Amino acid sequence: MAQSSSEISFNPQPSLQPSTAPGVDAEPAPYTRPVARRRNYIWSELMKRVFLVDVLQCERCGGGRMKILAAIHPPDATGKILECLGLPSRAPPLAPVVSAFNFQMDSLVFLRAKKT
Repeated sequence: MAQSSSEISFNPQPSLQPSTAPGVDAEPAPYTRPVARRRNYIWSELMKRVFLVDVLQCERCGGGRMKILAAIHPPDATGKILECLGLPSRAPPLAPVVSAFNFQMDSLVFLRAKKT
């Protein structure tokens, strides 16, 4: 005989008692939180992970750790410091773009001139 929908219950878990189920403890295991991984890395760790270079290792002594003393952000202050050190404070000018076709044509002209 068919049962009515009020008499049918859906239970996705098998109805095994702990004493009758093989290998099942009577006490459930305590809940442990999964260990959260850190998502943010400091810049020196990222450089080490990506380029396999320890940017804070001293090159002179070979093992000491360097510290960052200051970060200079204003461009005018950076320019003054570079000029004082005798280093260029401006980026080099961009070279004109050379397409692959022009490069090949220049190579052919050079080869023809060399043969004659």
